[in-house]
Amino acid sequence: MNKMIYLLAIAMLVSLYGCDEAPVEKISTPRVTESIDTDLSWWLVDWAIEDGVDETVKLHSELDRLVLFGGYVDDVGNLYQTDQSKKLMEEVFSTESLQEKPIYLTLVNDRFTGESVIQKDPGVITALLQDSSLEAQYWEQVMEVLEQHPFTGVEIDFEKIPPMSYSSYMNFLVRAKERLDERGIRLRVVFEPSVSFSDMELPDEIEYVIMAYNLHGFHTPADPGPKATYAFFDELHGRLKEGTDWTIALATGGFAFSEGEVTSLTEKDALALIPKGTEIVRDESSGVLHATFTDEGSVTSVWWADGETLKDWMNHWEQTYGYHKFSLWRAGEWSDDSLKVLSK
Repeated sequence: MNKMIYLLAIAMLVSLYGCDEAPVEKISTPRVTESIDTDLSWWLVDWAIEDGVDETVKLHSELDRLVLFGGYVDDVGNLYQTDQSKKLMEEVFSTESLQEKPIYLTLVNDRFTGESVIQKDPGVITALLQDSSLEAQYWEQVMEVLEQHPFTGVEIDFEKIPPMSYSSYMNFLVRAKERLDERGIRLRVVFEPSVSFSDMELPDEIEYVIMAYNLHGFHTPADPGPKATYAFFDELHGRLKEGTDWTIALATGGFAFSEGEVTSLTEKDALALIPKGTEIVRDESSGVLHATFTDEGSVTSVWWADGETLKDWMNHWEQTYGYHKFSLWRAGEWSDDSLKVLSK
């Protein structure tokens, strides 16, 4: 048993629950890890501004880039920003210790329509691909946001891309890069793990990010488990486009599964949810923490990644496949112990 991991885990749990009846963590023999030189970025989101900025300041010396969620779409296809996304940008760019960091603006295909939000709406993508005037208008609006702050780059995180649109989407990325090149702005693009790269020609000189998670979650209510496992990583690597220097996106936190209901959890959420005295085990196949408890007859299974999980995942990708660029989802509600693990 790795003594350091054990001490960190006990310190984390004791600080949260006190000394009486604290959950007991049993950790299986961990994989051997070594210190690696990584290129590390993480996302900040507009629904966790205070914690996100605070944690970013604490970890700023370890972070090479910051990525801000801030570009959505309205009901007719215009770029849309919430008041909170504008506040996030103001907070980050006005924080002295973060001002020298390369900062990217993330564009996502979440559509805001009145009081509701359609997350990852594929209609946003198809509309932009089919209407060149709408595409031009959209990018004009993006440029207006970029002029408000000294952004280094733009990240496009469009998900649920229709497979029949892959070729058109590649052309869209080429045009996006040309527009951004004129302003000296870099481009990086996020792909879901379900995307097939076998027949896809990725444009050159773009940073590509692969989401190395989503194995279990909202789509597996009857099948509790971690966001990722080592076997999942290995299978995903086998499908990645060769010759591309991928950035590997990894996710902290996890989910609670109970009677067919799935709840998303940050690390702090998970620790607060688990009753005192519950046994916590580190799953050997994933490095993720796991606990099961019964409340009023309902069984709840909780799976979440902490800082030790993320550190081990990065080591796996680096030592097994030679990747050294990582992006973490997301800032906000990490334990202090997990932040310390990442800052080693």
